[in-house]
Amino acid sequence: MEITSAYHFSHDTELSGRLINTAHLDDLYREITIGKQKLGVIEIYQNAPDYKLIYDNNEGFTCVDDVARAVVYYCRRNRLEPSLDKLYKIEYLTKFLLHMNSGNGYFYNFLLPDYSINKTHINSVAKPNFWTWRAFWALTEMRLNQLPGMSTLIEETNQVLDEIVNNIHNLLNVKYELNEYDGIIIPNYIAKIGADQSALMIIGLCNLYTIKPDSDKKRMIEMLCKGLMMTQYGDYYSFPYGAFLSWKNMWHAWGNYQSYALLYAGRTIKNDEFVESGAKEVKYFYPFLIRTNYLCQFKLIKGESRVEYTKKTQFPQIAYDIRPMVFASIEAFKLTGNEKYAILAANIALWLFGRNVASKKMYDLETGRCFDGIDAENRINQNSGAESTIEALLILNEIEQVPIVKGIVLNYIQERNDN
Repeated sequence: MEITSAYHFSHDTELSGRLINTAHLDDLYREITIGKQKLGVIEIYQNAPDYKLIYDNNEGFTCVDDVARAVVYYCRRNRLEPSLDKLYKIEYLTKFLLHMNSGNGYFYNFLLPDYSINKTHINSVAKPNFWTWRAFWALTEMRLNQLPGMSTLIEETNQVLDEIVNNIHNLLNVKYELNEYDGIIIPNYIAKIGADQSALMIIGLCNLYTIKPDSDKKRMIEMLCKGLMMTQYGDYYSFPYGAFLSWKNMWHAWGNYQSYALLYAGRTIKNDEFVESGAKEVKYFYPFLIRTNYLCQFKLIKGESRVEYTKKTQFPQIAYDIRPMVFASIEAFKLTGNEKYAILAANIALWLFGRNVASKKMYDLETGRCFDGIDAENRINQNSGAESTIEALLILNEIEQVPIVKGIVLNYIQERNDN
């Protein structure tokens, strides 16, 4: 897979095209009533060919993970195109997130079909884990918006955010040590939390710092960012070319927000060291991923003379792999003004439109659906649930703001349609 090195489009014609279609997300959204409270939810699963709701009695039919994704999307989109519909959905989806708060600053994840909270499934227990940090990010995005008439909701949200920040403070309040995994050295607090989850914490903390700067949040951002930098291995000449590990000595593509978090933090608290580190992965590792038709995961080990990787896999590939890379590439472009990062973001985003190992379109402009993944070189998972659809919309929301990126994508779509 080659990287497009130039962009050719007309600012008067090509950029008039619209990439975002929320029809499928609108279909995934629904409202429920628990007691006297109305909540907005996002259905987790819709399967081909009819794309109707699939209930999962083991997990649930909606979850914090996907509602949080939707809140981030609606908040970011509303800042660009304000509307009453977006504000309405932000309000009721936020109420769902608050409903799922356990009361200790952590969140349950799944809601069962009978509207009871799933408190026992391994991926739903209220503890330090992805769904709590995704909720944290979403609630901080909500607070970045101007939300008229929502003072009570904002007050409730602020109380929960204070609890989450206190939990992060406690997680970081440990004696500093270094842990070793197959020769790979990772700070103990990052190894315990996970570099991938730490990145979500950083993004949320940066949003709160933007709203109201304070030294304690800055200290936590700096501690997490410095820990992430210690999970970065390789450079221009050596594998893994500046990649950040995700969990101990494992790298995985999904949710790999480390470079975006560092770039975002560098901009927020004005730290060039964080920007340089985040941009290093974007500059050297992302082109490697494109050239190799993307990887799913690998494990690093320290050999006698170099770092090597094992347990390399290429599938599945999902939109959640692509979104962090697009976010980071565009953030690097915004910070540096270097158009190479914008062109890189476009090349990565083209995965959605057929420039992938299967040569299949993953996002459908006509329906707003994003397929759930590429399972093998010639096999597509044509289901279209919440995660894949919202991840695609988040990608498109970012690239629509950058004419260079949007132009390359629209030009590619036009060329593919012509052929």
